[in-house]
Amino acid sequence: METAHATIRRAALQATPAARADEALGRAVFESFPHGLLVFGPDRRLVAVNPAGRTLAAALGVAQEGTTCCALLGCRREGTPLQELCLTERALADGRPLPDVRLDFTAEGEQRALWIATAALDDDRVLVQLKPGRPGDRRRVTEPHWTAGPSLRVRTLGRTRVLAPEGPLDGAWLRQRPGQLLKLLICNRHRITHTDEIAVAFWPESDRTGLQNVRHFVHALRSQLEPGRAPRARSSFVIAHEGGYELDASRIAVDADEFENHAHAGLRALAREEREAARESLERAAGLYEGDFLADEPYAEWALAERGRLHQLASQTFSGLADIALGAGAAETATAHLYRLARLEPLDSDVQRRLLTLLLARGRSGEAQRHYRGAHAAWVAALGEKPDFDLVSLRREVRAAGPGG
Repeated sequence: METAHATIRRAALQATPAARADEALGRAVFESFPHGLLVFGPDRRLVAVNPAGRTLAAALGVAQEGTTCCALLGCRREGTPLQELCLTERALADGRPLPDVRLDFTAEGEQRALWIATAALDDDRVLVQLKPGRPGDRRRVTEPHWTAGPSLRVRTLGRTRVLAPEGPLDGAWLRQRPGQLLKLLICNRHRITHTDEIAVAFWPESDRTGLQNVRHFVHALRSQLEPGRAPRARSSFVIAHEGGYELDASRIAVDADEFENHAHAGLRALAREEREAARESLERAAGLYEGDFLADEPYAEWALAERGRLHQLASQTFSGLADIALGAGAAETATAHLYRLARLEPLDSDVQRRLLTLLLARGRSGEAQRHYRGAHAAWVAALGEKPDFDLVSLRREVRAAGPGG
């Protein structure tokens, strides 16, 4: 991976005189800045640090390039303000500067403190500023602290599950209208869902009755998510706006968003030929994709667009992982990724050919035969025709390509 210093040097050689002057100024500011500045790459490893940052990082016990942010700052370490999150992951996910957080630590037998400010850069790197503080500084944000994370986690990739700090909020309600309302709001989680939009989605034939139903089931949903909420108290999760409703994104985490962030980061890293960083991000995304978005609502028209978008991103994720594995000579790993891709895209000729070709090249003819039978049946059932490829032709292509093909 190219370091931040190498990037600056390469850009300076290619730039105009004015641009080179700007690069030199930026480098001078970085080196002479009075507080610590650290840059972490897409793989969360330190790629650049200024002199002040090196001094402060040394007090934490690690200062060399290649150190992960978690090892340096104590992300997800029990008993610290960061025990619920990784700072660089959160900065990339939020796409904006994070609030300052104070980190207390002991160095050379003395209690010390650092204020940490974090912001994502445009190239999937993260800038962290370290500024000396005082232990017990009253400026520290008190609970509920932003680092505590959301109060609800909703898993939408596969079967829908709602997880609260006290445990899962399971039950028949998730299959009934309150649960469907939650799922609709999740589909529109980046905007307000208007009341008439909800009414049309669930009661397309009604008029005033539909609007009354919306209010009733919003109340029912709030009761399921917050069973201990006092009457008329403001909801922590379902926010009312003039004309509609919205989920509070600061208090509800949706696995689809986390999947999307990791997948896009991995695909961008792959486009830059940063294969190790790409692999790590894409594997995180793959681990989150347990099934299609809101798979328990297969016929809901309001879920189709978001389901299709995330399905396509999942296909790109597994295709990218297969490319990385093949490039590294890991044929078994590539085969596993291509199997998952083939299940996602059963009617994609290129995907099926790719998997079958790899199986044949590895001498797994019986396995290829079984998979081809399944693919053939799926094509006939869905399209009323045979696949536009067959094992005989694919085997001939593999033999013609030879061992290195």
